[in-house]
Amino acid sequence: MSDDEWNTVNIRPGAGGVLREIDLLRRRYADHRSTLERLAADAPTEQLARRYRQLIGELEASMARIAELEMGADEPGAEPLDDHDPRWHEPEEAVAFEEERPRRGLSTILVVLAAAFIVGVVGLFAWNWIRGDAEPEAPAAIVEPSGREPLIEPEPVPQEVALTASPDQQSYGELRRGTRAVRQFEIENHTDETLPISVLRSDCRCLWFEYADTIPPRGTTTLTVTVDGAKAPAGTLRETVQIVSKTDPPETIAVEIVAEIN
Repeated sequence: MSDDEWNTVNIRPGAGGVLREIDLLRRRYADHRSTLERLAADAPTEQLARRYRQLIGELEASMARIAELEMGADEPGAEPLDDHDPRWHEPEEAVAFEEERPRRGLSTILVVLAAAFIVGVVGLFAWNWIRGDAEPEAPAAIVEPSGREPLIEPEPVPQEVALTASPDQQSYGELRRGTRAVRQFEIENHTDETLPISVLRSDCRCLWFEYADTIPPRGTTTLTVTVDGAKAPAGTLRETVQIVSKTDPPETIAVEIVAEIN
């Protein structure tokens, strides 16, 4: 509650004015309590929620003290003044000194309580703001609750290939039109099963293949590739030959043929 709001409270002599002031302050405290309850329900951390609930408890204690003041102001013998009594409109200097002392004492208590509450709320937000800036960045490693060493993700183990070719490229050199050249490739089976294979023809009809259509377990077979210069186009010949396993799923490898056709 700001100083301007306190100055607007019409504190009148007698129990009636005190009760009205207490009722106004109680409503203000109730509004603050509702706000703190919403903040506690939506708090991002449990620590902040506990602090909100602590402030609610302090606020309830202040409200209990206000209730005690209200009971004291409402005791028999306190003669509230009528709203039309001319003393309501008398200047402050005209009020008797005996009436001024209890009014000032009550106002001082209420101002102190409100100021303590506001300072507590402001201090809470400032503390959380500073604490948020000071928190270090989370470590990249994942630490288990037991305090063991950080977990290290294992590298994926490459799956064993079923087929390899050696070499994967061969040059046939220069070929004259009408001549042929032959090269061989070793195809290896890396599985423990007999592996059926097939060789796919290339785009050029100038290549001829010789090979066994099965490879024994952990064995090899020879792929013989012949380049027919009579059917090859003049210039640089670069063809890719694919070897495919007849498995599910199939595995495909390739060898490359390079030649100069004159």
